[in-house]
Amino acid sequence: MGMILCSSRSAAHPMYIEELGVRLYSLEELCYFIFRYPLLVLDDFTGEPLFEFIHTELGEEELANTLSKLKRDQTTDEDLLCLILKESGFYGSSEVHRYEQQLQALKKLHPAEYMKRKADGLFRLQRFGKAIQLYEKILAMPDDQTVNGAFRGAVYNNIGSCYANLFLTEQAYRAYDRAYGLLKDRAILKRIYFLSLTEPVIELKERYQSMAGDESSMEWDREYEKVRMDVRECEARKKVDAIFERDPVRRMKLASEQIETWKQNFRNML
Repeated sequence: MGMILCSSRSAAHPMYIEELGVRLYSLEELCYFIFRYPLLVLDDFTGEPLFEFIHTELGEEELANTLSKLKRDQTTDEDLLCLILKESGFYGSSEVHRYEQQLQALKKLHPAEYMKRKADGLFRLQRFGKAIQLYEKILAMPDDQTVNGAFRGAVYNNIGSCYANLFLTEQAYRAYDRAYGLLKDRAILKRIYFLSLTEPVIELKERYQSMAGDESSMEWDREYEKVRMDVRECEARKKVDAIFERDPVRRMKLASEQIETWKQNFRNML
């Protein structure tokens, strides 16, 4: 088993990564972020703010100076990122090589496909507002062999899912409606049906009701009800129920803390 000797230097002023809502305090954490999230570091990440952080906060003066010089010489972002990983010593040469190949493959993607992958990554990180911004930029691109009806349909579907997670059901419905018109995918029809169950204001258009059919509607009703029952038994629900079993003073304190946590989580999604 190999062993990595980690640096003891911890930043007094950490680097804040907005997409993740985290702060990086060490070279180890910086390298992990670079290696784990390539789509978040390929655009506008390597620059003087990063080099200053490496120099001042992490105490890696030589590395920072080398990166700054290479940047002025117009070295690619891919090479700069790989240099940070190599010089840190936290990743082996084979891992850095695979990472370099991954970056090169991403750079060869069509701009719309590249942007969609980045938006999809933000979606998985529950940064729905930022994902929507990228999806909207994709929809503004002109049609070509990549940006066709099917591609736009997939983007509209993902926009709908972003809005649904933000509880903006009207916007979600409109996006799903566009997606279904392009893809004719029953999975999207199912999402529209579920929206109508969660938000009574949204009424299924007659054409959707007829396309779903009574049999599918009954099946989806059962699935929806099963999810509702499962939610009642989930740990998050039990945690909330436990708050209301406390004495009044303790209950108010815990409830306030829980609400503040929910509010902060929702702000991070925007």
